[in-house]
Amino acid sequence: MRLMFKIMAWVGGIFGVIGLIVYATLFDVWTVPTDDPQLGVAGLPTLAPGDVVLVTRRSTTSFGSLVRCTDPDAPGRYVVGRVVGLTRDTVDLIEEKLSVNNRHEPSSGNCDPQRVVVKVPATGQDLELVCLRQEFAGTEIEFLAAPDHQEGTTHAVVETGNVFLLSDNRHLHLDSRDFGQVASTSCQHIVYRMWGAEGMSSSPKRRFSFLW
Repeated sequence: MRLMFKIMAWVGGIFGVIGLIVYATLFDVWTVPTDDPQLGVAGLPTLAPGDVVLVTRRSTTSFGSLVRCTDPDAPGRYVVGRVVGLTRDTVDLIEEKLSVNNRHEPSSGNCDPQRVVVKVPATGQDLELVCLRQEFAGTEIEFLAAPDHQEGTTHAVVETGNVFLLSDNRHLHLDSRDFGQVASTSCQHIVYRMWGAEGMSSSPKRRFSFLW
């Protein structure tokens, strides 16, 4: 029995070391800032201020991925968005509906809850938005849009080596509509949320979840 416990301890230790090596080599732990109201609201409903996430260390910009990129307007800080356009892609946004290369992915239904109240950073006022689900790049995402008074039209052709980022909050956004296209080499994939701002007491939806 004692020998079995020793073997189990050795195996556990080996896997623990392997896990630490993988973590140290491949991932950064990053906390979504709580001091940037626009970044915080733009990440909803997927990310919220205070979320603790794992981010790949190497640059990666696959279509549809949620990424963290260097803020082109503020070196040392980051922007977050979903990659909806790669080199030579044509991106169109009409009333917050996305079309890439003239292909539009229809909504697959509403979120739960269907309505989300957020605070407008510029005014501090509450605003009710609609939460929708959409099949996108082989997975299902959630995004926020305005039931009325939608954003105007955006048209862009992605330049070589760049990506077009779109906030999951398509109405109160901080994305390529605001700061332009970004270099793909400045972006890392956000792959996993460990927990939200409340730590281990965060709701089940906001802890131990993949963010592909």
